[in-house]
Amino acid sequence: MFNQKEYKKKYYQEYKEKSKQQSKEWKEKYPDYGKEYRQIHKEEISGYNKKYCQEHKEERKEYNKEYRKKNREELLQRRKKWGQEHKAEILEHSKRYYMEYKKEISDKHKKYHKRHKDKLNKVSKKYHKDNKEKENEISKKYRQTHKDEAKIYMEKWRENNKGKVRNHSSKRRAIKNNSNGSHAFGEWELLKKQYGYKCPCCKKKEPFLDQNYIWLTEDHIIPLGRGGSDYIENIQPLCKGCNCKKYTKIIKYER
Repeated sequence: MFNQKEYKKKYYQEYKEKSKQQSKEWKEKYPDYGKEYRQIHKEEISGYNKKYCQEHKEERKEYNKEYRKKNREELLQRRKKWGQEHKAEILEHSKRYYMEYKKEISDKHKKYHKRHKDKLNKVSKKYHKDNKEKENEISKKYRQTHKDEAKIYMEKWRENNKGKVRNHSSKRRAIKNNSNGSHAFGEWELLKKQYGYKCPCCKKKEPFLDQNYIWLTEDHIIPLGRGGSDYIENIQPLCKGCNCKKYTKIIKYER
């Protein structure tokens, strides 16, 4: 039995180059013919394309994958060129799309961040490390142009991250005194947990409601001014009152 599809396929493979040449010549001779035809038969062509895509879904997927792999550089250059030529349109479309699907985009981003938290943290750390000067310059510029907003944000952040603020102050003090070592905020939190969130001097547990400052403070067993390091091994958690009483003495309180 005669199979028309197979015959066409076989014919095209045999006369592929010849067909391409004829098609090229035809386009050069009648440049507007294809455009006119597509406008007249718009619905018909759209229906045919849809049907074809559905019938050859996997085949097209595989072909596109292979094509992108072979022509990666060319496609990137083409996309880059198109992006530069249509910059304003892309920006306008992106804004419109974001406003229309704001909630969906936000939910999608949250889910993605939750699933790839470790990977994103790793990439983010590497980027910050490689672009430290650039990021500092951007931050400086932003603070200068948004002084009031930056001030409100920092006040709010300090209020919500008192532990990190204290840890940062401790580091600065250590640098000022030319002391060795440093410790992370996580190490300080773990140390407090090991002490049961109690001051080993007065045995009271935080929060200390009878004092002006209700949380445990970092005390250097050997004070920084007397050559002590800022390593976690040289730190003990004391309440503000006991820390002030100890002052610059070298005392290690038992848990």
